[in-house]
Parts: sequence; C-alpha cells; structure tokens
Amino acid sequence: MVKYLRGDLDEPALMKLAIDDDKRTRARCYLGLDLLLKGKEDKACEHFLWVKEKGTPDFMEYTIAIAELDRLDKAKDK
Repeated sequence: MVKYLRGDLDEPALMKLAIDDDKRTRARCYLGLDLLLKGKEDKACEHFLWVKEKGTPDFMEYTIAIAELDRLDKAKDK
C-alpha cells in the first residue's frame, strides 16, 4: 500500500499483490480513500462496495468502507 501511495505501484499492480480476500479488503479500502481524495467518487465507491460485499468483516478497513459508503449516500441525498 505504501508503494502505491508513493507512486511506485499503480492500481493494477497493487491489486495483483492482493492475493486473498484479507489483502483485497485492505487494498480496496485504501484505494477507495485515495480515489476520494483525487475526486474520483464513482471509482472509490466501486472499491468500497467490493469491501462491503466480499471483504473481511473483522477488519477495520471493512468498517471504514461501510462508513464511507454511508457518508457518500447521505451527501447525495442533500
């Protein structure tokens, strides 16, 4: 994840390293957060939705993804 955030890896390379659902849960959560910061809300939601539907519920990143989806839904309702 750090290599992605530093720009040493792109998204496809990061996802290739996420070899199980635990790693994919973390990777997709942080990709979503990064994409939100870059103004790419729709793409971020795709990652958060994956975490919601297939992620590891015990992980903090699962909770973050759910919270972000809720926040984005509330923002759309305004």
